[in-house]
Amino acid sequence: MHELEIAELMKKRFSSIALGHHVSGNLNFPRRIATTYLNAALHRVHEDFLNALTRILEEQSLKAPQYLLKPDGGTIALASTVHSPAATAQSGPVVLDVGGTTTDMSVVLGGVPLLEPRGIRIGPYQTLVRSLLTHSIGIGGDSEVRADDGPLCVGPHRQGPPIAFGGKVPTPTDAMMGKSIGLSAKVMAQRVLETNSRPVYTIHEVIQEEKIVPDSLVVIGGPAPQVAPFIGEALGLSHRVPEHFGVANAIGAAVARVTAEITVQADTERGSLVIPEAGIDQKIPFRYRPEDAMSLADEVLKKQALKIGADPDSLEISVIEKQVFNMIRGYSRTGQNIRIKLCITPGIIREWKKEQES
Repeated sequence: MHELEIAELMKKRFSSIALGHHVSGNLNFPRRIATTYLNAALHRVHEDFLNALTRILEEQSLKAPQYLLKPDGGTIALASTVHSPAATAQSGPVVLDVGGTTTDMSVVLGGVPLLEPRGIRIGPYQTLVRSLLTHSIGIGGDSEVRADDGPLCVGPHRQGPPIAFGGKVPTPTDAMMGKSIGLSAKVMAQRVLETNSRPVYTIHEVIQEEKIVPDSLVVIGGPAPQVAPFIGEALGLSHRVPEHFGVANAIGAAVARVTAEITVQADTERGSLVIPEAGIDQKIPFRYRPEDAMSLADEVLKKQALKIGADPDSLEISVIEKQVFNMIRGYSRTGQNIRIKLCITPGIIREWKKEQES
């Protein structure tokens, strides 16, 4: 209640106010502070981005549904991100994605990418933003290439577009297109690709508590055909560049299911139940059961998902957390503390599934 009271006092002075209990129902006060801070810090920039994107779509007479990709592999309706810009942070990487400024890596087990359920790190901040478990390095197609007297260096800085597209600083893109920086085009391309393909991480850095032995490598992104053989050789893995590698992320975003999550916190001793993400705060009876909380969570999650653009026929729900604790005072049970967290499982929309199965 104190957040709501403070927000009420401040709303006349500020155009946007980020509230921690709206951001996430997860425990972990420092992470919630960081996530709320990022929401507030990103609001104006994100709002400008949304306005510009909406204007461009209108100018092009594009009236298709508009979604943004989320870091957990799902999507969210464009308009619904106005008050939660942090929910779209660090979205996109799947397996090994070579972009313009970074290369993003993730591990897939049994056809399912690993998730970081506690929340990702954005810069120095540990957040509550649920995301694919990824590792990023500052090397991409537009990274600066420096050919000084010492070893050839690639990244992590970007000084503008490649020379091939009007820039002033050589990049891996120039190497792949045969542009020269004092070396012959062939030699430069070979050296850049070799530098760019050295193992800059180990699986241990991606996930520390599991021993994972990868058996293959999938590379997507614009320069995938050029860098995949070198990376595969460096890692000792067979490699594959899928069809439409250059737009693989865009295709994935277009067919991704809308995702959402909610947290139910019920205390039968106090007779209270809250669902922070939905703004629900209500009284419950002493005999309120975990089954009642689960039923309510299911109902509220579906409503929340539909609000942000979910397909009612694609609401596959997963239980992230379910805990029930007896409250003991003296020698008697005085109530139960019930905590349930559900999410719409990341996946692909039913239309795409049907097309692939047919």
